[in-house]
Amino acid sequence: MIPGKKSRIIGLTLIELMVVTMIIGIIMLGVQTFFGNGLRFFKIQQSKMETQRDARRCLSLLNRKLRESKSTTIIVSRIDSTQPPCSSIYFQTVKDEQFRFFQSGTKLYMADLNRGATQQIAENLRHITYCYPMLSNDKIISISICFEKYSKSPDVKSLQLSVEKVRIMND
Repeated sequence: MIPGKKSRIIGLTLIELMVVTMIIGIIMLGVQTFFGNGLRFFKIQQSKMETQRDARRCLSLLNRKLRESKSTTIIVSRIDSTQPPCSSIYFQTVKDEQFRFFQSGTKLYMADLNRGATQQIAENLRHITYCYPMLSNDKIISISICFEKYSKSPDVKSLQLSVEKVRIMND
């Protein structure tokens, strides 16, 4: 210390500390809200992409198998009375392979009846409907498929509805 000079004590008052703490709290609340909404948006987008991917994959597989089918062997029905009407399709291919695609609960299955194997090809299925007007000369099957998935929070879910028409070329 220099003699003759008064010393100043530098410090903070309690009010200044409370104001700084309040400002930091408001900033942290804004950051937490920003990141929370960003994470929620990411989860919703991820659910949308997964349902779209599942719909494309299922429709692609159905399209590929149905194009090989014989139009006279196609039967649209349901597995049992607990399933929606028109939620099952049976057909034979030109190579005499027998297939059945059907909904059971929230899952979509493909049964290869020649091999006796059934495999799950999708989950989170809400509804599938096959429409095949056999009286028409067009021989076009319409497939409507809807997937739903909750995006990590019980109040937000993503839905994907896809419709595809498949022309049957074989009699």
